[in-house]
Amino acid sequence: MTHSRTPRPDRLRPLILMNSASGKGGSSALGPRIADALRDAGHEPATVPIGPAWEREVEGRNLIIACGGDGTVNAAASVAQERNIPLYHIPRGTENLFAREFGMRPDAASLVRAIERWNVQRFDTGICAGGCGPERAFTLMCSVGFDADVLHALAARRSGPISHASYVRPVVSCLLRPSIRALRIEADGRTIVDGVRGNVVVSNCRRYALGIDPSPEASMADGHLDVFFAPSGSSARTLAWLAIGLARLTRLSRRIVRARAREIRISSSSGGDAMRAFQLDGEAASLDRADTPLVLSVRERALPVLLPA
Repeated sequence: MTHSRTPRPDRLRPLILMNSASGKGGSSALGPRIADALRDAGHEPATVPIGPAWEREVEGRNLIIACGGDGTVNAAASVAQERNIPLYHIPRGTENLFAREFGMRPDAASLVRAIERWNVQRFDTGICAGGCGPERAFTLMCSVGFDADVLHALAARRSGPISHASYVRPVVSCLLRPSIRALRIEADGRTIVDGVRGNVVVSNCRRYALGIDPSPEASMADGHLDVFFAPSGSSARTLAWLAIGLARLTRLSRRIVRARAREIRISSSSGGDAMRAFQLDGEAASLDRADTPLVLSVRERALPVLLPA
């Protein structure tokens, strides 16, 4: 993590990226209110809904404000790091892990104070490559297993804003029809899991859904990714691990595999298309080719973040 030595631009032109489908909704109404507050403070904001080609609106902008959930941050972070534009999160999603990590709040006054202070620091991002098409960035985590399957089941039936209750049916469905993969995991070239069924979370940030936080020592400023692998051959075992995670007792288990590395490779050791589904920052994603590994690496201090005052 490094402090920015660049002073705040004299002419601040923020872009507010709104995702009306995040969490319980409300971004479409909050975004214009944020824009009004920024105009009152003497800035020149613009709003754009997330969608195809929203990145075209970034031209000439010097701050990206993601108004939505962690998926919105994921979309904004890729552009922010590519164009070296600071990012701020107005949390309107279900978990809002990015905002929780930095103490960002869903109100205009906090944002205006952050802009006045203009404390920009740089943080690591994860890069996802392999058989999933073009490289994709992630700020929080990538995982293969039960949570990714739940997110895929949710995405298949999602039609708008959601709440925590929206996850109940996908969770039950995945428990009744589990798809537990035998995985091979390599960390900086060293095999740490080989042919064991279970769930893996690779973290760039210590935060995770519901406060489970499988890698509480993960840092967005240490130049590494943290691996958490919980062996599981059944839905009952998966539920047991979830309970242990909620109780924050995973450190007491010797069966958990942990590692810290700059590059992680995850593949299925059972062949076929057994490992197509994964998730990035709480968004469902899929491998284009199941015969290639999912390759995760870290990009040090790639993302400029405007911190709250």
